[in-house]
Amino acid sequence: MIGYVMVGTNDLDKAIIFYDDVLRELNLKRVETDTEYAAYAPMDKPTEIEFYVTKPFNKKKLLTVTEHKYHLLQPRDKQLINFTILD
Repeated sequence: MIGYVMVGTNDLDKAIIFYDDVLRELNLKRVETDTEYAAYAPMDKPTEIEFYVTKPFNKKKLLTVTEHKYHLLQPRDKQLINFTILD
């Protein structure tokens, strides 16, 4: 069982805007914001954090990838959500 998912970003402010919208579709809301990370939990269980977006721990810039494809299955509704991020 996975306790949570953590993804890295070079631009936390931009990532927060993106993930606020995307994760809302999965019934997750941002419950913590720090200068280094943002944390998301189910809307009905705000203390059970499932997803983090964070700046690199080693303080080095992440390598840029041209395209990221994500396919998320929301188990509550069995709904597949597809999205692409272009850097």
